[in-house]
Amino acid sequence: MEAAAILKEQGSDFRWYFVGDGDEREKLERMIADAGLQDRIVLTGFLLNPFPYVKACDLYVQPSYEEAQPLSIMEAQILGKAIVSTNTVGGAAILKNGERGILTPVTAVGLADGIGKLLCDPSRRAAFENLYTMQDDPAEKEAYAAAWEKLLSE
Repeated sequence: MEAAAILKEQGSDFRWYFVGDGDEREKLERMIADAGLQDRIVLTGFLLNPFPYVKACDLYVQPSYEEAQPLSIMEAQILGKAIVSTNTVGGAAILKNGERGILTPVTAVGLADGIGKLLCDPSRRAAFENLYTMQDDPAEKEAYAAAWEKLLSE
């Protein structure tokens, strides 16, 4: 929420979907209201199939404090999304220390900076997206795409 407030203060135009649920939902709702972010942040709650949200997004953000093996980052890569992740063990490993996405400090300011870099630079976002599609075997990529399309349509 703090990173979103910073982005709003900087004049960034965004809508951020938080997919999932947990014990702190009420606290998050108060933070959203207190920061005036009701028009910028959507808490989806638990979803059986979050992939349509990932497929539709301009970038995927993984704002973890600790993450050993972030499966959701790998899923976002499969869907060809530019990724911003806090610099956790898993995020750094998957994003090859920043070569395959933006790694930020585990702070609101760092996260806002990383997101801002991709929000205002579509060509940089596209470069990260292209990394995932260029490294796949074309036949394998086609098979994965068909499988994901089937999953997304369910």
